[in-house]
Amino acid sequence: MEHDPSRPEGDGVPYHLLATASLADDRTRVLKHGDTCVVFDHLGNVKPGGLGKEGLYHEGTRYLSCLVLELDGLPPFFLGSTVRDQNDQLSVALTNPDRILDGRVEVPLGTLHLAVRTLLWQGTCHWELRARNHGPDPVEASICLRFRADFADIFEVRGMRREARGSDLLPDLAPGRVTLGYVVHRLCHHPLLRDLSLVWPFETAFTSAPAFGRRPLVLHAEIWPGVVDQQVKTLTAADPQLITDQAQVRALCLWADAQDAAGTLEPFFGQPASMSTGDLGRGVNEEGWILGTS
Repeated sequence: MEHDPSRPEGDGVPYHLLATASLADDRTRVLKHGDTCVVFDHLGNVKPGGLGKEGLYHEGTRYLSCLVLELDGLPPFFLGSTVRDQNDQLSVALTNPDRILDGRVEVPLGTLHLAVRTLLWQGTCHWELRARNHGPDPVEASICLRFRADFADIFEVRGMRREARGSDLLPDLAPGRVTLGYVVHRLCHHPLLRDLSLVWPFETAFTSAPAFGRRPLVLHAEIWPGVVDQQVKTLTAADPQLITDQAQVRALCLWADAQDAAGTLEPFFGQPASMSTGDLGRGVNEEGWILGTS
């Protein structure tokens, strides 16, 4: 809080204490239902940075790594928060700090009230915001919700480093909907592929012939781009208009086709030469592997 110098001081003369920001608070709020959990700060936000463990997790993957509510570009003033006994619902009460304009309090603390309710239920996080003006006059204010996803698994969140990761997709925008995607996740859940897809090695183990009955199979694997470095250089030299990503995709297709024709593709899906038998379980259940690395 700050003292307002525009107010006179003295015995019996009231003065205003400005409240332009909440006190710092490092407490967390945790919701859990089934295989889904959320770790918030006390404001009900998921902030990037810090210990980096806040987020929305489902089956060990973080689907939201940032969820931050702002009022007029700043954090709202915190009033209180409660978690329901069943540990599946968080209610947060917020308000506006003093808004100062030309040295005067334009909108006093407590004029706008924001009620945020978050419910976790059957693999879905429901987020609701209600805003109410308790002042005598209309108030113009901007409310912004920032969010993103990093699709990190729980071991990465705890500090494990991976040699290579997949790529985030551009947000898919539609009326009333924003879809954040990760390359493998988007492909596996495509309507035409979701009933045919398996992810190597998490759903297949280290084998080139996963059990999938007699149905067609679409096998998703992350491929180390270094296996086609020379081919990419050759393609881009022959066609200067070809961007690197295009050249990598084209070179990987040509590489896989050549390996398959020579009968040397299947061994790439087997147990990596550098992986001991004792580490097989961790590779399948936790860390995965990059096709083309040894």
